[in-house]
Amino acid sequence: MNTAKNTTKYNSRAYARAVATYKSMLHNMLHKTEHRESLKKKNVLIVFDISNTKAYYSLAPLSQALHECGADLSAFGINQTSPTLDALRDVWQAYADMCHQRKTPAARALKKFIAIFHAKTTDRKTQQEFSRLFLFPDSILEATSDGFQGTWSLPYAAEWHTDYKPQLLKKTCTSIWKQVYNLRKNERVGISFVLIPPPRERDKPLEDYLDSFALARAMLVTAQKASARVTMSSHTVRLSMLASQERISGLAGTLLGCEYEKNIQEPIFRAFKSLSDALALHCLKPADATFYIASKGYAGKHLFGIVVGYPTLNRKSRWQTPGQLMSKFDWLAQARHEERK
Repeated sequence: MNTAKNTTKYNSRAYARAVATYKSMLHNMLHKTEHRESLKKKNVLIVFDISNTKAYYSLAPLSQALHECGADLSAFGINQTSPTLDALRDVWQAYADMCHQRKTPAARALKKFIAIFHAKTTDRKTQQEFSRLFLFPDSILEATSDGFQGTWSLPYAAEWHTDYKPQLLKKTCTSIWKQVYNLRKNERVGISFVLIPPPRERDKPLEDYLDSFALARAMLVTAQKASARVTMSSHTVRLSMLASQERISGLAGTLLGCEYEKNIQEPIFRAFKSLSDALALHCLKPADATFYIASKGYAGKHLFGIVVGYPTLNRKSRWQTPGQLMSKFDWLAQARHEERK
């Protein structure tokens, strides 16, 4: 597909060149390894500071390149530090300790938590998929002053982006925060943007996807101007709601939901409370406000919600996803049983 024909606002040739360069570099680096590794079905974590605009805009061609190589991707935009990312790293390490039979308090608690989940389903595939959520990512990249560093070294490729009516965009975003969200100082804001899927999986022109990068960035800048505490995130989506979730976002959602429910008097949540106490997961809190841009696709099946569910406070009903649990939309059946706001 000739990407250069798909956009008018941005430097289409630079974008197409960046995608091709990233794919070539990844191919060359992977084929230098002893086993000529492939990225197919591998999980990649990318971490960047929200002040790093080059890293952010480079995610557009890089995410397309990774997706075309068959990889899953989860991106975290942090403000110097990230409680969520710290919690994920601690849980990944606890699972590694568990697998190596290191009997740390966190490893013991996690082992019990996973065992209780396994006992609630006889489906071996579901058990295996749930356990895989706790694995370290296959590859990790962190944005630095010189490019992405980690499993591989990749340069930034943000030359494709040019500002298009930036003042009008910021004015619109400011109005949204003020008139729709009534955003207040120090509120925690989560902004979700869209990674670029392969051409065959798109339902919109490429330019629309690139527009979403500019929009999310403008929402970030204007939220910061309103003194909000902002983070960004995105992950690979699925073409079917029955497909497995991208691992990192799946684990992050499970941890957030279980942390919210850890005082529910059920064995699995008591086990999670032990894990939470061991790793200080009380830092996991839902955002006060969220702004997200959605594209074609689904998050995939949320295993904990399917097998266990997130109980209402009176335990008469169960939410199916952490998103439902946090939002508590009144049109959902569970809302009539939920006493928490």
